[in-house]
Amino acid sequence: MLLNNMDVNLEVEQNNMNWKVIKTEAQYKKALKRTMEIFQAAKGTPEADELDLLLVLVKDYEDKHIHFPELDI
Repeated sequence: MLLNNMDVNLEVEQNNMNWKVIKTEAQYKKALKRTMEIFQAAKGTPEADELDLLLVLVKDYEDKHIHFPELDI
């Protein structure tokens, strides 16, 4: 089934959440899921802008909450 521009815009509006600083694991998982959904977004599209924001928010959460052990080399 082909979607027309109106259908695509509606889908984008429905998926495009008002992202804020990620504070909980549930928010983190939701942000990761959405990041994967739009990872191949074409530059200059609303999805690409959303992806750029999500990548910053996810990295910020990971830097604060996910700690990897030091490697002894």
